[in-house]
Amino acid sequence: MAEPRASTLLLRNVPLLASLSEAQFEAVARVVQRRMVRRGAAIIEAGDRVHCLYIIVSGVAQAVMSDREGNNVILAILKAGDYFGEMEMFEDLPLAATIVAREPCDILTLGKRQFSCCLEENFEMAMAVLRGMAKRSREADSRIGSLALHGVDARLAKFLLQESEWINGARIVSGHYTKRDIGRVIGASRECVSRVMKQMQVRGYLEERGNTIVLRERILSLA
Repeated sequence: MAEPRASTLLLRNVPLLASLSEAQFEAVARVVQRRMVRRGAAIIEAGDRVHCLYIIVSGVAQAVMSDREGNNVILAILKAGDYFGEMEMFEDLPLAATIVAREPCDILTLGKRQFSCCLEENFEMAMAVLRGMAKRSREADSRIGSLALHGVDARLAKFLLQESEWINGARIVSGHYTKRDIGRVIGASRECVSRVMKQMQVRGYLEERGNTIVLRERILSLA
């Protein structure tokens, strides 16, 4: 089955590309590739050489790093509007983590040459990429510091707050994360996450409702 095309209208709704000129939108639309990735499939594997920028149009993916024993850690959760692969292209290095679709993903890929042209011709896009790289560096520093200095309750609270959305006046986490997934993000076992989350619920920091988690205002004191 043929892959769907990427229209200029679709490209205009991608935050990273929003500053492109009309001519650039037309040029990108001619060369960008679009594909659908099923849930659980790898978008790109660790160790692969990166020859294009990957942009998530819809869906959720995760960056996963594994060791030889099969232990996994989730380095990042990637959502619509997020992108990856730019640092590896700049450094000409293989990807360090496997990017896996947590749910069906609509992906755009922009080749290295066209991506470089966009950066050279559009200052705002170049600055957006630099800001994105700086943000990831800060998040990595924060994650390392949190693992070293904070307990599981603080790491769990911070993760839940980051993943929450305001829905009808309440902070809601509805990403369908399993306890094991959360543990792989914050550096804790599934059993530990389950135990701490139960304690938080008893103490009034959150409430579990099926596949969603409602966060109470007092959870801010833990993060």
